[in-house]
Amino acid sequence: CLLLGAPGAGKSEITRWLALLLGAADTYPKWLPPELLPIRIELSALDEDDRKEGDALGGIIGYSQRSLTANGMSSLAVRLPMLVEAGRILFLFDGMDGVRSSARRERLAGMIRTLYRTTPCRVIVTSRLALDEELMGILSPAVSDVSDGFAAYYLEPFDAARISEDLDQWHQEGLSGDEAKRSARLERLRRSLEESHTLRDLAANPLLLTLLCALNQHHELPRRRHRIFAEAARLMIRDWGAQREGLRRDNSDSLGN
Repeated sequence: CLLLGAPGAGKSEITRWLALLLGAADTYPKWLPPELLPIRIELSALDEDDRKEGDALGGIIGYSQRSLTANGMSSLAVRLPMLVEAGRILFLFDGMDGVRSSARRERLAGMIRTLYRTTPCRVIVTSRLALDEELMGILSPAVSDVSDGFAAYYLEPFDAARISEDLDQWHQEGLSGDEAKRSARLERLRRSLEESHTLRDLAANPLLLTLLCALNQHHELPRRRHRIFAEAARLMIRDWGAQREGLRRDNSDSLGN
């Protein structure tokens, strides 16, 4: 299937979540066929290697085998063709919109379509909404058999109920040790969302909602969009600087020892 959504809607997170669920017996989803193994592929990385090596790469299977071997799973890499033939693989192709050229997208989509039609494996492809018509035209070109085509699913923006639920969960997990602070920060953010149409629009996006929660921990949110993103940039630069300084200290300690 083709999974479409706006930037920050959670497309990549869904592929990571599925890969994690399928990787352990105690979290394996009951609604999926048994014994599926996830292979997650970032399409921009596949595109780069395919442009360099072409057919010598060995297509999707060859690329997957190389990636598995590089990550210490050489035995699985050897067994991969057999698992593909048995339909035991769930291929998670993430980020078709990260492939900039339409000609390159057409080539990769053709490789995916061939894999889907010639093997019993299941396939999920993610992309931004802007490419929905292009990708559906490539992945499902006028086929007589409906089962041979790709179904498209859309990640809808959060509604008010889902925003409220995520606010509760974020503050419960992020400030669980200080009930007074948690309640005050949560109430301040809810009030800001009620008072600002701009903030409510941003909160409908899962990624931006998380960003609003983080910014709200320091001070009340600004109401203008450009100021919100300026504050976000400052926060990320500050956190990056702190992480970098921590790495320097760790390396200094290691050298000292």
